[in-house]
Amino acid sequence: MKDASKAGPVEIQWYNGYKLCPHPAPEQNGTVIIFGLEAIVRSFLTEDEAGARERFRSWLESWLCWEQSGGILYLVGSDVGKGVVPLEKEARLFRDYVGVCFQEVARKAERVDLIWYGLATQLK
Repeated sequence: MKDASKAGPVEIQWYNGYKLCPHPAPEQNGTVIIFGLEAIVRSFLTEDEAGARERFRSWLESWLCWEQSGGILYLVGSDVGKGVVPLEKEARLFRDYVGVCFQEVARKAERVDLIWYGLATQLK
């Protein structure tokens, strides 16, 4: 995702991933913040496990194309991989799948920040 410090004032659109999976990207440029990324990942996983990663990758690519046309995109997700590994197969699958998708996001991002207990660390 682009570094917002290079941009001037723009309209900001917020998408709550816990309520909806925003697709496709909006037609107008501006700044978009999508939070609840792990819930969006879950929505792709519940449709069909076999094609979930490709659907997420397609969703991400559509947003990155939108960003390349002049928008600024922020993706915010909560880490679900820390702590005790769940016993249930579905919970483990979700946890692994979120990790894989977050790695895909990090690979494509210009900047990645980890915020832990209110302390930000720039990873990329």
